[in-house]
Amino acid sequence: MKTSARNRFGGIIQDVQTLNGVCEVTVQCGDTTIISQISPQAQARLQPKVGSGAVVMVKAPFIILMTEIEPLRLSAENVLHGTVVRLEKGAVNHTVMLELFDGLTVTATITLHSSENLDIHIGQKMAAVFNAANTILGVM
Repeated sequence: MKTSARNRFGGIIQDVQTLNGVCEVTVQCGDTTIISQISPQAQARLQPKVGSGAVVMVKAPFIILMTEIEPLRLSAENVLHGTVVRLEKGAVNHTVMLELFDGLTVTATITLHSSENLDIHIGQKMAAVFNAANTILGVM
């Protein structure tokens, strides 16, 4: 599979719930859990089932990087903790890759200003935060 999404998490569907007309699909990707939110039309078309294989894709610009989250509680369904392992500096945007504690990676594209504000450096502990609605789900 080829895609422009830098973040692809393959795993097994652990839970499917419909809440207020929106379907939330929980995918276990190694030790990492990702929640994807899909429309009723997508649910009817994909028919996600517990135990089925799935891929969750997230475009890098949809990921917010954070440090020192505590004591905040966030509305974002996905908060993945990791360590900065790569920082590619561009003229306008920087690309930051975090390695999660289970070895998976997540890549975010952020502005130069945000990178400077966060003082991002290799080895830094951060969290990658994104909403379930900013994902694309593929079901096998």
